[in-house]
Amino acid sequence: YLTTQLLEMKVPMVVVLNRIDLARKHHLEIDVNEFAAHLRLPVVAVDAHHADDLARLRECIGSSLVNLPVSPVRIEYQDELEELLSVIQHDLECDRKQCFTNLRWAAVKMLEKDFFALEHAGFSAEVRDRHRDRIAAVERICAGETDVIIADYRFGFIKGLFEHAVRRRADRKLV
Repeated sequence: YLTTQLLEMKVPMVVVLNRIDLARKHHLEIDVNEFAAHLRLPVVAVDAHHADDLARLRECIGSSLVNLPVSPVRIEYQDELEELLSVIQHDLECDRKQCFTNLRWAAVKMLEKDFFALEHAGFSAEVRDRHRDRIAAVERICAGETDVIIADYRFGFIKGLFEHAVRRRADRKLV
């Protein structure tokens, strides 16, 4: 879940799948290349107890430090949320009293009602107040709170990733 939030924040990263030994113990086969393709980021599977794995991890981080990648992957929400995100982003773009550049992330934070994050990113309470009625209207249409809907879509993204990249070795069915 944290990785989906970092993706939305456009944080440069290398994804580390730690405790890969436990996955093997439970007969899980993790396709690291599929993870990397899905996330469009470098992914390294490691067992922290093995020096070779740690060496691979150091090498991956070292080679990425010069040009640490930012994934272009974007979690798409249902149409009503995407439309509202677009309106909020436009409003934030027009406001521009701050030099914050990831306006989609700020709009998502507004839908999540994460006012602490918005305040620390430099957005005023007036910006939040301008969209309160729009958010409430979308919540009525979607029959749910926007923060819960966003969490559900993030978990759906994770589920899709696991369906493509993780298999049980014994019967080859998706986990």
